[in-house]
Amino acid sequence: MRPPNKALQVILGLLLLVILIGGIYLVSGEVFSLLSSLDHQLAVILVATLLASLAVAFGIRRAGYISGVQHYRIEKKAESYSRLLDAWFRVLSRQRSKSVSDKVGVELDVAQQQILLWATPQVIKIALQVQHLRHQEPPESPLLRSAVEQMIREMRSDLGQSSLSLPEGDLVDLAFAERDNNIQPIVRR
Repeated sequence: MRPPNKALQVILGLLLLVILIGGIYLVSGEVFSLLSSLDHQLAVILVATLLASLAVAFGIRRAGYISGVQHYRIEKKAESYSRLLDAWFRVLSRQRSKSVSDKVGVELDVAQQQILLWATPQVIKIALQVQHLRHQEPPESPLLRSAVEQMIREMRSDLGQSSLSLPEGDLVDLAFAERDNNIQPIVRR
């Protein structure tokens, strides 16, 4: 079967548009004639109710859209943060043995690119500090581990999770627990 001609499609589209505009004109004329026959106060109340209903419906739809966008962003942030932390833990555990593979380096680069897109400025700043400390400090360094802890706390905060009741060092100790049983926990203040 052959598709309809382009000119025929345009003509049918214009015909439907004319019918739609004519229908709106007829319906609005009937509504205005009905409103003009009503008491003015009742007509004002009806129009105000209609406008308020439209405003509420639009607000609900807009709130749903914003909620969906926020949910999408949180999912992307959580995924990006998880990738970055996983890559960092691999780098830091292998850095101790001086065998950071190219694959792990690539994973870290990809994770950091995701962070550039989805993270807050605070998380990006701390991630840069951790990156800088990685080249200056050994993996078991309390300074590096404290920076990683700070990065995890900031990520949790960005995702809406509180870390206030957790003592300093608990998050990084938990993260490194299986990787380095021989490293002492961060000294609590």
